[in-house]
Amino acid sequence: MFCHKCGQQNEDDSKFCPNCGSPFSQPNKSIPKSGAKKPEVLMCIIFYSSFSALIVLIMAIAFLFDKPIDFPAIFLIIFVPLWTLFRLIPLGDSVREFNLMFLPIFGILYIGIVYGLWNLSQWGRKLAIAVYGISILMVIAFFWRAGFPFPGGGRGGGGGAEGFLLYLFFIILWSPIAICAVIIFYLSRQEVKRLFR
Repeated sequence: MFCHKCGQQNEDDSKFCPNCGSPFSQPNKSIPKSGAKKPEVLMCIIFYSSFSALIVLIMAIAFLFDKPIDFPAIFLIIFVPLWTLFRLIPLGDSVREFNLMFLPIFGILYIGIVYGLWNLSQWGRKLAIAVYGISILMVIAFFWRAGFPFPGGGRGGGGGAEGFLLYLFFIILWSPIAICAVIIFYLSRQEVKRLFR
């Protein structure tokens, strides 16, 4: 247990801090933010969200200067699953306006996740769960609309090379759902919740 006042490490059953004398009113105090060592999985989530924010902000700046960058769709689905919103809504001639409105919002959401998780803030954990939960729903809707909800159940099918490519496509496209689900599951665990304040 760490003292909430001075940060001194103490025995778990201590009632007072031997360093500053502060009483421990609540058991199992968290590590202070300044001295907290973040778990490796949490650092991976922070890195993933940082990469997503960077991609979204690059795209937003490119649209602002009328020089859109065409990242491969599979790349965007895996690293920016919120991007599937752009494929679910028929944009017509309003592509630039839609991108200039929603890309900065997506960037702010991802930056908020990174900032909140890095500082071990409870709101950052909840924001990450909400954003990646919405991402799962949007990616599933995208796959359903594209005709690839299940292996062999969408377009194409058959055996041989065509069947192998279909299953490979299925695995690649469903990886963002797996990534988002792992993030949600990890951040929902009791021992992880205790890290956040």
